[in-house]
Amino acid sequence: MNFSVLMLADHATVADGLLYVNGGCLNNIARPAFPAPLGAMLAAAITVPAESINKPINFTLSMHAVNGEESIFRIDAEIVAGLKEGVERLPYGNAFVVDLRPAPVPAPGSYVVEARVGEIAQHVYFTAIELQSEDKA
Repeated sequence: MNFSVLMLADHATVADGLLYVNGGCLNNIARPAFPAPLGAMLAAAITVPAESINKPINFTLSMHAVNGEESIFRIDAEIVAGLKEGVERLPYGNAFVVDLRPAPVPAPGSYVVEARVGEIAQHVYFTAIELQSEDKA
């Protein structure tokens, strides 16, 4: 199992099994003050082996400062990649979105979001920047 897509985006949704992303590959967020909400969504897709289809898959998502070990948040969940009856069981892409817009960003700096399915982890990095007073208006 592996991630074929993992990015922060202004907005993302899944419809009819397809991943729709607006403002993807978000690397920087600018806020007038901190702490502040992340204001982004995580767009993801995993390639699910045929033997794991219709079975629970452990998924963990966490965020921490790049230079820190302490987790700012952690989400543990199970996802199921399902197929309709009659569809051949092949390795299959399963798209999903996690709404991280309210997730707290405590201060300006560099952060990493870690997504994990089973033993496979992938990382998305971003930088939080405080707007200067002339930028806040």
